[in-house]
Amino acid sequence: MIKCKNLNKNFDDGENKNHILKDISLEVVSGDTLAINGSSGSGKSTLLHILSGLENTSSGEIFIDDTNISYLSENELCKLRLEKIGFIYQFHHLIKELDVYENISLPLLVKKTEKGEIEKKVNEIIEKVSLNDRKNFQIDKLSGGERQRVAIARAIINNPKIIFADEPTGNLDSKNAKNVFSLLKDIANSNNSSLIIATHDNGLTKMLDKKIIIENGSIHYV
Repeated sequence: MIKCKNLNKNFDDGENKNHILKDISLEVVSGDTLAINGSSGSGKSTLLHILSGLENTSSGEIFIDDTNISYLSENELCKLRLEKIGFIYQFHHLIKELDVYENISLPLLVKKTEKGEIEKKVNEIIEKVSLNDRKNFQIDKLSGGERQRVAIARAIINNPKIIFADEPTGNLDSKNAKNVFSLLKDIANSNNSSLIIATHDNGLTKMLDKKIIIENGSIHYV
């Protein structure tokens, strides 16, 4: 489903070149769940952004369904992300001026889905993430756990085959963290989607199939 070969990411800092990621190669097939661990600043988020096509790599190749995304135009990348990828951020990136229903429906509106189909899909997802009684709430009226569930619903509304989550439980208490994590796993299992999570939570990491650690820009399988 997703594979990268000899991936590198460098940042120039004046006369110095910082090697954030060094010759990373990995493969995640459909249905796999993978935890990416590492200290703050190790490159976990950068790796997620590159694998999902949100950020360019300095060198190396990334394949999604045998398509080398390194050669895609920005429009082609946007289409691929819309159809095949769901990305869940630590800080939600929800639009506070919109209510729960409207936030979740955004990917379908971008896809120019018919109104009736939007209503059907959004209502189904809202029920799946247990937000029926919050459907018309503004985002600032929700708890942290509820906001993260809205972010998850928005990310999976198009049934993506790959779900990326960047510290999805980092701002939640332990109870909400476990609930959100269980929800992500259930959704990935029901769709046979790959789930790739950057997290520092070792307890949650143990619930995933595979684990890698980023250290000094390189990955190590555990």
